[in-house]
Amino acid sequence: MKGKNDPEIPEDDMNRLRDAAKRNAEAITGSAVFVCLFSKSMLEDPISLMQMGIAVYADKPIYILVEDSRVLDISENLRRMARGLEVYKADDEESLNQATRRLMDAAGMTKEKR
Repeated sequence: MKGKNDPEIPEDDMNRLRDAAKRNAEAITGSAVFVCLFSKSMLEDPISLMQMGIAVYADKPIYILVEDSRVLDISENLRRMARGLEVYKADDEESLNQATRRLMDAAGMTKEKR
């Protein structure tokens, strides 16, 4: 990776990336925790990758919600970094709600703080 002066990345694209990084860094560093709804796109989407990187660099506690069919897509390193990981059943809104509540409880986000 060549960094900010990479001649293969047009300057307009670099400026948009810098702007996105700044906006995301402000939001993430202003939060007590980083919660992500894990999906396959998180492994490919540049914004999702950027957000996870910012959370790691900002030393934010990471909490992950993941569909039962995607659990094995989460790397061992990410599992070790995560303070909490909750699994929900695909296409089951109640399962997602329950997993979300468990995750919020684990993160110390009591009902009064929500």
